[in-house]
Amino acid sequence: MTSLWEIDEKAGSIILESFYNHLRNGEDKDEALRQAKLDYLASARGRNLSPLYWSGLVIMGDTSPVVPAPVHSHIFLMWVGVIMLALAVCVVFRSRKRKRSVYVE
Repeated sequence: MTSLWEIDEKAGSIILESFYNHLRNGEDKDEALRQAKLDYLASARGRNLSPLYWSGLVIMGDTSPVVPAPVHSHIFLMWVGVIMLALAVCVVFRSRKRKRSVYVE
């Protein structure tokens, strides 16, 4: 999603919140944005109904629905992070131990 011009912050946040809710329901990105704009228009009043406030948001590129990553991939990435952290700690402790042994001799 991108904006063709600077849009009102409040209107943008309302539309984006609705957009993400529609995405969570499995809608295509373009349809989710369309529905979010319609949701916004249903609640907007006065000058906030002007297209200046809501029509600048557009979808470019792939419009297919967002598919959440499988849970097991998150667990795998967590373990990779834990292992890398443990290795970094080991390297730091080894380098400190070597520095101390040089001064002792």
